[in-house]
Amino acid sequence: MLFKFKLVLRPTQIDKANVHQASLYHGWLMQQIPKELSQQMHQEQHPLFSQYLIKDKASIEWHIHTWNNQLGLELKKIFAVNNSVYLEHLQLELKIEECQVTTQEEADLISHYAFSQDTKKYLTIEFLTPTSFKSQGRYLNYPTPRFIIQSALNRVDQNIDAVAFFDKETFAELLASCYINRYNLHSTYFSLEGTKINGFIGKVELACNGPKQLQSFLKLLFKLTEYTGLGAKTALGMGAIKVSDNYFYRKESLT
Repeated sequence: MLFKFKLVLRPTQIDKANVHQASLYHGWLMQQIPKELSQQMHQEQHPLFSQYLIKDKASIEWHIHTWNNQLGLELKKIFAVNNSVYLEHLQLELKIEECQVTTQEEADLISHYAFSQDTKKYLTIEFLTPTSFKSQGRYLNYPTPRFIIQSALNRVDQNIDAVAFFDKETFAELLASCYINRYNLHSTYFSLEGTKINGFIGKVELACNGPKQLQSFLKLLFKLTEYTGLGAKTALGMGAIKVSDNYFYRKESLT
């Protein structure tokens, strides 16, 4: 089961809150999770959820996505009994004003794209929070089709049990067929516990010249990547993406 949680939080002091504090929310969340599950999560090679923050004038949106059924059910319990989040490091309390939960079966999502007749060549990927790819020990703050596709394949293959994506043939076919058609990006950084990680934010329009089946596969891959996040530090606030079909280049002026 795939879970998306969207919480609207009202901090007692909005000036203390910013989008670089997701690691503190991560810490609070781990304290609420039952000890056995928390220990299991620490032992996992890959995180069981992704999360990120969006700041408004007077509130914080906290988004948590997980593909782990046990964790998803525990999160529902946690937010059913807690009416606030307290970040001890900041001595900041945030009232939970709203909690939206949406769920979807992996099989339903796969079936939708496997049998869809409305396949389009273009796919818009919006990078909602700073995104970076780690290669040879350093963070790369620009996207290429290779980095985007390889990261998505790895993330989904490592985390979504219902599908097995990564193989050299699929990767080679996607690289041969896909390219960045248009983009609107700028470089930025993500501050993580005093360290600034270079990244980028904005949108790219990814085009796929392959057959309809490959186009459907690509869209399924990135819809699943909405849950896992893309690139580095996705459990700590980076690499959040939103995917849509082919409206971006029609409505906006692109580079």
